[in-house]
Amino acid sequence: VKKKLNLSLARDVFQPFAPTILEERIGDYLVDPHPNKFMTMSYYATEEFVKTAPAVVHVDGTTRPQTLEKEDNPVYYNIVKRFERGSGVGAVLNTSFNMHGEPIVCSPRDALNSFRKARLDVLVLEKFAVYL
Repeated sequence: VKKKLNLSLARDVFQPFAPTILEERIGDYLVDPHPNKFMTMSYYATEEFVKTAPAVVHVDGTTRPQTLEKEDNPVYYNIVKRFERGSGVGAVLNTSFNMHGEPIVCSPRDALNSFRKARLDVLVLEKFAVYL
């Protein structure tokens, strides 16, 4: 996943990715965990999380998560929860949507342009899915 995203988004290999973690699972994945809705703190990852989600653990064993409760964003929460039901992992890779050196997308047109440049598999905008 990490290699594909770095290649697609033209990112430098040393730029770390971050996870969104279901708040009820932070004890499984973080050492000395505390809720962190805005990705402002780093934590050491547990051995389980290093093995389960290596793409979001930095070389020093830390991770900078966004924690998520259903009340924060019910749609996103349900997506992560479905992923957990299928995979057993209550976390997903969370990254900004922009090509390296470009601003973060802020309109559907920006999203479509970056989607095409990045040659990603699918783009979801609101209730629509776009495939290449």
